[in-house]
Amino acid sequence: MKKVSIILSCLFLACCSNEKSQANTKTSSDSNTVVKATSSPASSNTKQDPEMNSESNFKPSFIKADNLHERLNKKENIYIFDVRGQMSYDESHIKGSLSKPIPITPALVMGIPKSAKIVTYCGCPHHLSSIAAEQLTQMGYKDVHVLDEGFWYWKDHKYPLEEGKSTKAKVSELNISGNLMKGAQPVSDKDIYIKHMKTGQLEATRTDEKGFYKMKFHIYNYKNNDEFKFYVEDLKKPIQDFKTSKKDNENVLVKL
Repeated sequence: MKKVSIILSCLFLACCSNEKSQANTKTSSDSNTVVKATSSPASSNTKQDPEMNSESNFKPSFIKADNLHERLNKKENIYIFDVRGQMSYDESHIKGSLSKPIPITPALVMGIPKSAKIVTYCGCPHHLSSIAAEQLTQMGYKDVHVLDEGFWYWKDHKYPLEEGKSTKAKVSELNISGNLMKGAQPVSDKDIYIKHMKTGQLEATRTDEKGFYKMKFHIYNYKNNDEFKFYVEDLKKPIQDFKTSKKDNENVLVKL
């Protein structure tokens, strides 16, 4: 009987040892799974534009105004594209910049080598310049950057400008936000533009997952109830008119 008890005890200990080993294996496996699930992806040197929808595949590369100013002082060969409207450019622009209002077409950049270093800028400060950078990249330009703080930071810091000789136009600031809809459905991840018809000035942004858009528009020679037009993706086909006498305009519904 004693011999039987010893045998049963050995079997029990062996069974417990095996279960403990399996439990340790499972814990180790679960631990590895958690590590893999929570491990962060490799970081990218390319910064996502916070003003563009996260679903956009294009990730602009930014350059700080201070950095650009320093490089220009060193006489580096950099093409600077002012992608605002012609009137904005004529009134005031970064010294040495070229007027290249969007959409950027092959004809607009004819003669500029694909290896050129290009910096785009606008006033918003990222919307138009990011769209221009994407268009240039799609044409095969590899070294394209967006001026991070935009034109107004450059102007406020008294960095070199070229200004028109005519009487300076008054600058007004309008804030416009709302939703882009198709029927009862919000339209997400679309470039939406608004154009001041009197001057041709343009502003743009991208709708979010709920179809929401928001724009800050610096306009020369604006008067109350000037005519604007909304565009979506295609700048040749306006989809809606807009007039306002207010500085801040919320819940402006744009319908496709």
